[in-house]
Amino acid sequence: MGLYDFTVLSQDKKAKMVWNQGVYLCMRPYKNGLVNLYGIDDFYVEVFYDEAENHIEEIRSFQAVACLEPYLDRIEISL
Repeated sequence: MGLYDFTVLSQDKKAKMVWNQGVYLCMRPYKNGLVNLYGIDDFYVEVFYDEAENHIEEIRSFQAVACLEPYLDRIEISL
């Protein structure tokens, strides 16, 4: 699946795709919750989770490496 195909899915279908095919990369704090970063094929997906309300606020996808900047100090790379 490509980025465009993913972006046109409903939020529920995006969540299922991330759960079934996403590779968890890392997490960062965000407002009232967390943002989990996943990789799917050739793009990345951020899942914004509100801990207080116990629900997903937003699912955002991108390919631009510049968008990874908030995660760079959190991603562990092992050789």
